[in-house]
Amino acid sequence: MIEASAESPVNLGWDVRIGHHVTLRGPLTLGDGVEIRDYGHVGAGSILGDESKLLYGGAVYQNVSIGKHCIVSGSVDTGTVIGDDVSFLGRILHNYRTPGTFTELTDGIPSPSPRIHDRAVVGEGSLVVGDIDIGAGAYVAAGMVVKCDVPPENLYCEKGLIPLSEFRGFISGRVENLE
Repeated sequence: MIEASAESPVNLGWDVRIGHHVTLRGPLTLGDGVEIRDYGHVGAGSILGDESKLLYGGAVYQNVSIGKHCIVSGSVDTGTVIGDDVSFLGRILHNYRTPGTFTELTDGIPSPSPRIHDRAVVGEGSLVVGDIDIGAGAYVAAGMVVKCDVPPENLYCEKGLIPLSEFRGFISGRVENLE
């Protein structure tokens, strides 16, 4: 289903692929080569950069910015900013721990949104909560609840933060040269 009008257009780049039962709410922009698989949802004001993929059942809510060459699954909450070359397979929520800051719709106070920087990987089933920065080239292990910033080129896992340089030669991912 596409909800669009002259005031709220849905702008599609070249070679965009849209699966079955997808909902697009304008205004929004899908870059060249974007793929949205079955049962996906993209909310008003959102942008998906060139060659990005929203996997089966993925939900991108309002005013989300997703960079180029990203793989996104799960749920991306309103206002989130995702850089280029990011793999995100989790869920994002606003900070609901402080009364009155869940959304700006309730009382006009903007709720801070997460920022996931270039080349970061957020593993399957992870939950990112609130005003969090996940740095460039950072890696969040599957199933983690992230309530603190993850510095660039660090692994966030049950043991805490570990510099990825400690894994040189053992793992590889969507990171630039670590040397």
